[in-house]
Amino acid sequence: MRTVVCQSARRAQAPGFLLRCLESVEVWAATSGFEYRFADDEAFFGRLPAAVRAGAEARAVVQSDLARLLWLQDVLDEGADRAIWLDADVLVFGPLAVTTPDGYAFGREHYVQRTDAGKLRVYKNVHNALCVFARDNPMLDFYLHAATRIVTQAGGGGPLQLVGPKLLTALSNLCGGLPVLDAVGSFSPLVLRDLAQGGGPALDLLRAATPGVPGGANLCGSHRGRTLDGVLVDDALFQRAIDALLDGALTAPG
Repeated sequence: MRTVVCQSARRAQAPGFLLRCLESVEVWAATSGFEYRFADDEAFFGRLPAAVRAGAEARAVVQSDLARLLWLQDVLDEGADRAIWLDADVLVFGPLAVTTPDGYAFGREHYVQRTDAGKLRVYKNVHNALCVFARDNPMLDFYLHAATRIVTQAGGGGPLQLVGPKLLTALSNLCGGLPVLDAVGSFSPLVLRDLAQGGGPALDLLRAATPGVPGGANLCGSHRGRTLDGVLVDDALFQRAIDALLDGALTAPG
């Protein structure tokens, strides 16, 4: 089976932690026997039709959600049997199995954050930091059509995750569950801090909530430079969390 892994980022401006993530995915693709393709922003976003660009305006997250689907469609049209998308801020730190018995799959996150009452809670959603589509499966065409229509009709409004996790989670709820993989989890600032500090309640809760042990982590790089749940998400935090994951922190006893 010919599998192609796709990623995009502003490599020339990427911080060190993001370069480590990109390298980890490229190595994983090579060791798995997959092709690896990387595109800069010009080539990546250049696939978007003018109407979509206008609908998403300056909302890069929304544009990226659509551009990845167009790219994966091109890859499949070129003859690949399977196309995989991984966000640039995904770190592969262990065995990462990507199986698609249904012909497609998305990622599933167990995101730990505090409630308004200050208690830790796990929020479960379908995410598109990991997307897998097999050739001739109708899901990619459907998702691309629906997402494009939503963006153009929204006229620049709506949340940033409008056609990413929000749409996919809504579809999953309506369909009785979309095919999902726990291979790549979403690591919140609280989990990143616990990793950097050698353990803590958020990391323990993530372990308890996640089936098995993921081989990849979406580090949620869009939080960079912000303070969330009392955690300053800076480059040093990302680097320490990456070091911990590569040292086996997630598989160590809690």
